[in-house]
Amino acid sequence: MRFSDEWLHSYKKNQKTRTKAAVKSAGGASVKSGKTSAWLAAALEISVHAKALAALVKNPDLRKGKQEHFDQVRIFDHFHRHNRVIYDHLYAVPNGGFRLKATAAAIEAEGAKRGVPDMSLEIPAGIYHGMRVEQKHGKNMPSEFQLTWMRRLKEQGYYVLLSFSPEETISVIEQYAVLKAGEAMPAHENDGFWSE
Repeated sequence: MRFSDEWLHSYKKNQKTRTKAAVKSAGGASVKSGKTSAWLAAALEISVHAKALAALVKNPDLRKGKQEHFDQVRIFDHFHRHNRVIYDHLYAVPNGGFRLKATAAAIEAEGAKRGVPDMSLEIPAGIYHGMRVEQKHGKNMPSEFQLTWMRRLKEQGYYVLLSFSPEETISVIEQYAVLKAGEAMPAHENDGFWSE
């Protein structure tokens, strides 16, 4: 995972500021007092993504071998905090990772397929049915299975992104989400790695 000291400081500051402002706007009531509305409880809720990032701050060794995992955690944390519409329509596809052979066989029997992109955004925008993201870290490149899926989804009218950083993914998702009917995304610098 790549984040600077400035990002971490800003993240901590924003979390504290948001909590104080939300409590103040509720007339000083706390979540534990039971006097807050459902929206305030949701606003003050610490997401699983924020908890994972907090654990990483406490123990940076957690990211060894899990860089792509924590990149995705940052993406979901961002949208959980900043755009709930996108967050509510964005999900991860748990295809990666190492599993026991029996577990892998069971998941495959249920219909899991190798190479499906890491994230799906189920919001139609512009000329697209939805968006798919294959998230990579460093110099990692997509497998042949992933390339096949990316090309197949593009042919079916989805916008497909190959991304190498969480910041890039967040930026492109935000661009995609505001496309007007009939608009297309501009060519992306990473398209040459996979698009035919």
